[in-house]
Order: sequence, then C-alpha cells, then structure tokens
Amino acid sequence: MAGSPHTPHAEAPPAVVDVLVVDDQEPYLSVARFVVGSTPGFRVTGEAKTGEDAVAQAAALRPGLVDLPQDARTSGARAYVHKEDLAPDVLAAVMTGELPAGF
Repeated sequence: MAGSPHTPHAEAPPAVVDVLVVDDQEPYLSVARFVVGSTPGFRVTGEAKTGEDAVAQAAALRPGLVDLPQDARTSGARAYVHKEDLAPDVLAAVMTGELPAGF
C-alpha cells in the first residue's frame, strides 16, 4: 500500500483577526471601525488616538493587526495597515498572509 505524500502543515490563520485601530481623528476611527467590522474574519478589539496609547494597548491586547507601522511590530502585531490602504481586500490578504512587502 503506497503512502500519501507528506504535505507540511502551514499554521492556519486565526478564525478572527483582532484589530487595534489607531488615528488621532474621530472620522477616520469611525470609517476604520466600519470597514473592519464589516469585513468577515476581523473585529475591532481596541482603539487609540495617540501613539503612546496605541503602544500600550497593543502590548496589552496583542492584536493581530495595527495601523501604526514601527510600534506595531515591536509590540507583537503580525501586520499593520496604513489608513490609505484600509480596504476589505487588504484585510483579506492579512488573513491569508499574502500581504505585499511593506505591510
């Protein structure tokens, strides 16, 4: 009986990606909250209006996604998305791990 070829198992993406939304302007926070909340597989886990608050919340909440590039990586987030890039297709790329360079 022939064995099946061994396929390495990639780490499965989480069922839901927790997102920390960061911006100093309430209109953007509202838009980001809406985009994230209406994209399947993502939920807003926290919001911050300052960089300092974002770093503290990221360290405490350990979100999977933040839109604050440098501090996001050092606080444990797996990816970040700039507000100019926030869209359902970009969030889907976060979920599958297929983000282009720079994210």
